[in-house]
Amino acid sequence: MRRLFVLLALLLLAVPATAHTHPLLPYAQPTINRIVLDNGSLPARPLGANDVLQVTMYGTPGGVASFDVAGLVAIPMNEVSPGVYQGDYAIQPNDLYRNVGVICHLIMADGSAVALTSTDNLFIEGTVGMLPQHIIYSVVHNGGLSTLRFGDQLRVTMVGVAGGLATFDVGSEHRLPMTEVSPGTYVGTMTVGLADQASSAPVIVHLTLPDGQTAQVMSPVSVGIDGAILTPHF
Repeated sequence: MRRLFVLLALLLLAVPATAHTHPLLPYAQPTINRIVLDNGSLPARPLGANDVLQVTMYGTPGGVASFDVAGLVAIPMNEVSPGVYQGDYAIQPNDLYRNVGVICHLIMADGSAVALTSTDNLFIEGTVGMLPQHIIYSVVHNGGLSTLRFGDQLRVTMVGVAGGLATFDVGSEHRLPMTEVSPGTYVGTMTVGLADQASSAPVIVHLTLPDGQTAQVMSPVSVGIDGAILTPHF
């Protein structure tokens, strides 16, 4: 009987160990499902100094994430919840990148990695914080089609940062007041008088913000004014 137990023990020892092992399964390739910039509400204007770009990436949880914007590389991202990574970048005055995408990277513990470029592109002009375009976005008026006559009204509309103090110049008239009729939309008017004369007069708008930022922009369309011409009234 003892001989039988010894024989069984020898048989068990003779079985290759590999018969009881399983090959290691490869890690699944990580994925990046989507990238969202500024919570999906990028401004229509270029991002300028003092703006902060927020990048949110959705992908495989448990990795190390970062993002690139043109020459700005490996900006770190934190996993704020499983599979959701966020990172911020404050625009610097020297940044100038136009029509560029954000590239997100995700690296897992086993070394596998994946990258994806955002579907939305960015316009970044760091110096825009010191330029008129940063606080004044557009200026239009109704005086470009024909010469304004006595009694006609020039109407100037400027769109910019809300909460400022706005004025406009035209011809010899300076710092005419503008009213903020809705947040960021300023309107000013001038009625042509008998003494008003101007040929191709520029229309220039000014905006001053509570923090002291100031800007002025000239409309690409000039105005012709001749107050000596009476506007017919029927």
